[in-house]
Amino acid sequence: MNLFYPSEKEKFIMHIRQNHPCKIAALDIGRKKVGLAVCNTIVKASVARAGFINCSLNHIAQKLKEEDIKAIIVGISMIGDEIIESALYIKNCAITICSKLDIPGLLVNEAFTTSMADSILRLEGMHRRKRNQMDDSIAALIMLDEFLEVL
Repeated sequence: MNLFYPSEKEKFIMHIRQNHPCKIAALDIGRKKVGLAVCNTIVKASVARAGFINCSLNHIAQKLKEEDIKAIIVGISMIGDEIIESALYIKNCAITICSKLDIPGLLVNEAFTTSMADSILRLEGMHRRKRNQMDDSIAALIMLDEFLEVL
């Protein structure tokens, strides 16, 4: 399936609208942790889910399949419209997951989502260890909510 770049967002949105109703997931992929948020296109309400720690891409793909996810949004580091070289790992992970599930994916700029998530969790009074367990899933939730605003 296709992996859409930020400049191709409209094509991805058309795919989502053609397959409405469906479930979409957002992933905040790191080397050790992957944050997860999920929504369906009927309610358009996102939910942060327990993320993955030190899991294989096969395991992540299997969990998304069990959730009946039909498309994914993946946060990636960018400068302007360019994906930075250190983010190629994330892009390759997204390609692998999309291929395993035969679903489309959209790369989105994840700028500041993890720091925003950390700030939100601090305001909730969470200690550092607990914040560290949840920050990537909250970052994924922020990306998914931003996408839902244009859907």
